[in-house]
Amino acid sequence: SDPTQVEVSAILNSADLARLAEGMPAALESAAAAGRTLTGTVRVLPRPYGRGASAQGNDMTVRISFGTPPQEIKPGDLLNATITIERREDVLYLPPSAVRLYGERRFVVVVEGSAQRRVDVEIGLVSSDRVEIVGGVVEGQEVLAP
Repeated sequence: SDPTQVEVSAILNSADLARLAEGMPAALESAAAAGRTLTGTVRVLPRPYGRGASAQGNDMTVRISFGTPPQEIKPGDLLNATITIERREDVLYLPPSAVRLYGERRFVVVVEGSAQRRVDVEIGLVSSDRVEIVGGVVEGQEVLAP
């Protein structure tokens, strides 16, 4: 084996695997590396998402390759991997708690003076801490978030 050629493996669910592609960039962080961020690349995804082992056999392993690790990182250490699926600049976003769902309707509560009204919104990218707002409200409007 070559200790300069290391990779990180992660087991993901099928919903997450469907959003990934081999070759996507990844950022790797380790407490052992004093907060330094390492850059890597998604090398292999399981089939049918990529060219790796079959997901039919319950192998849902994603392999992320990166350069020579710092000396602080040892085999078996845990790392946090962030894979960037898509990035957009200059967008309007709200916290997920501000966007409400009723049936198929997505809306926010806009505050106008002493009144409140529901406004349907069109959403774009969604992450754990942000929801992109594509339409319905504009920057500067006051939105009620529980």
